[in-house]
Amino acid sequence: MRFFSAAALALLALSQTVSVLAQSCTAPVVRREFRELSDVDKQKFIDALKCLRNPQRSPSFNPSTGSRTIYDDLVWVHRQNAPQSHNSPAFLPWHRGMLSLIEFWLKSNCGWTGGIPYWDWTLDSQAPQNSVILSSKWFGGNGNPAQQNCITNGQFTDVRTVFTNPGTSNCIHRFFNVNNQPAAGPTLINSVAQQALMQNSRTSYASFRNNFESQPHNMVHSSIGGDMFIVTISPNDPLFYLHHANVDRMWYIWQKNNPALALTYNDFQVAVTTNDPLQYNIAWGNQAVVAWFLTTTSGGTMCYNYSNGVAPAALQFDNAAVNALRSGAAPKPAPAPVMAKTQLKPIDPISDLSLQHMNFTKAEIKNVRDTEAFSNKVTKFANDAGFVSHDVFANTDNKWRPVTDDEVKVRDQMLSLVADAAKEATAKPAPGFQPSDPTKISTKLEAALALSRAWTLA
Repeated sequence: MRFFSAAALALLALSQTVSVLAQSCTAPVVRREFRELSDVDKQKFIDALKCLRNPQRSPSFNPSTGSRTIYDDLVWVHRQNAPQSHNSPAFLPWHRGMLSLIEFWLKSNCGWTGGIPYWDWTLDSQAPQNSVILSSKWFGGNGNPAQQNCITNGQFTDVRTVFTNPGTSNCIHRFFNVNNQPAAGPTLINSVAQQALMQNSRTSYASFRNNFESQPHNMVHSSIGGDMFIVTISPNDPLFYLHHANVDRMWYIWQKNNPALALTYNDFQVAVTTNDPLQYNIAWGNQAVVAWFLTTTSGGTMCYNYSNGVAPAALQFDNAAVNALRSGAAPKPAPAPVMAKTQLKPIDPISDLSLQHMNFTKAEIKNVRDTEAFSNKVTKFANDAGFVSHDVFANTDNKWRPVTDDEVKVRDQMLSLVADAAKEATAKPAPGFQPSDPTKISTKLEAALALSRAWTLA
C-alpha cells in the first residue's frame, strides 16, 4: 500500500475537485428520494457513507485538525464555516457546494454513483416516528437518554465521531423533542404548509432563503436534536445529508418555478453579489464563489437533478379523471367529509433555545414565529375545508411508487390552489384595502378539492 503525507493528500483532494469542475455536464445524476431506492441500493449508499468514515479506505486530508477520515474532514469544514453558511444569504449555495463534495467523494472513493438521496419530510410529517428512514433497518431512531442520547439502533451505532459537543461521548446523538421536551419523533412540515411557504417566496431569492432556512430547515435540526441541534457539528449525523439534499431540492424546484429569479442572489440586510467567495478549506482553495452553485447542471460537481419523488403505493393517480374534470365532462364532486384521520398536524414551534443557539436576533425570532403562525393558519384552513392531503396516507404500509410527470403538475396545481386560497382567507387586509373576495377563495378551493379526486385509495 502506498502512503501519502497529509499535505500531499490535501493537494490531491484539491486537484481532484478542481479538475472535476472543468468537466461539462452531459449526463446529470438523478438524486432520488431515499424510498425510491431498492433495498440493495439503500444498503450500497449506507455502505458508501461508512466507507468515508473508514480511516483505512478514506484517510483524512487534514489530520492536523484531529480528523481521521474524509467524513470527519467535512464535519470540520462545516464547523469552521458555520458563521458564513448559516442565517446568511450564503446558506443555500454553500450547502449545495458541500453536498457536491461528499457526492464526489462517495463516488470517487467509495463507488457510490447514485447521487445523494433526499428525505422528503412531508411524507413523514404526520407520523415521523414510523418513518422507514428512522427505522432500525436504516438510519436508526431516537437516542437513549440513559446513554447520553446515543443512538442504539440502525446501522450507525458503531460510529465514533471526532468533533463532539464538549462533555458528551463520541457517538451519534439524537433527542427527538418538541420545545426541548421529549417527543416520539421530530417535527416535520406538511405539504400544504410547505407549498404556502413556496407561494410566499416568489418575490426574491432572499424571501425564499429566509422562509426555508428559518422553518423547515431549522425545524428538522432542532427537533431531531443531539448532534443535529449543534449546528456546527450537525454533519456527524448522516441524516444531515438527506435533510440538506431535500433543502437543496426545494431550492431547485423554486428555481424551476421562478425562472426570472433562478440565478439571482440577494439579501434583505447586506449587499451581496454572485462573485462573493465561499470557503471550504480542503477543496477548491479560495476559488469557490456563489455563482458556481446557482445551477445544478453547470458542469463539474454541479451535474445532477432531482426525481419527482414518491407517493404511497395505495394512492393511485388517474390522469384521465383530471382531464375530464378540466373539460367539464365529469360532474363536480362533493367535498369529502372532514375526518380526524385526514386532518393534517400543525407544526410545533422551534424552541427559543434552538434559535438563540443559531444566533437569531429577537427580530429574526419574531419572523420565525410569524412564519410558524402562518403555516398553522394554512394547515387549519385546509383541514376545515375538508382537503385530504396525501401526507395522511403515508407510512401506512411503507410501500411506495414513483410519481409521474403528469402527477407532479396536477399535485403542484392542487397544492398551489389550496395555499393561495388559505393565504387569502387568513390574510388581514391592509389599511384602505378591501378584504379578500370570498367567492374567489371558494372557487380556488373547489378547484383544488376537485383535483384531489384524481387520486383514489387502491
